[in-house]
Amino acid sequence: MAAEKVPSRAHGFFLQIERLSEARLRLLVAALAGVAVVFLVLMMLVLEHVPNPWLRAPLVLITGGMMSAGGMGAGVFLYELRHRR
Repeated sequence: MAAEKVPSRAHGFFLQIERLSEARLRLLVAALAGVAVVFLVLMMLVLEHVPNPWLRAPLVLITGGMMSAGGMGAGVFLYELRHRR
């Protein structure tokens, strides 16, 4: 008997994205782009209002990381949308 192949986590994630409808993908792209913009605004507020560099540096790193994660997530779903066309 041959062993049944189980998809890896990355392949499973790709299969989940493939199952989403185009409308849901557009909604996810818009939501994640909005998240990136919110964290960009938060970063600007931190840079403007936090005078202590020892407090400002970790806050900038956290907000920058979250902004990047939102942008990368939007890119993943946008790539899938363009790939379908």
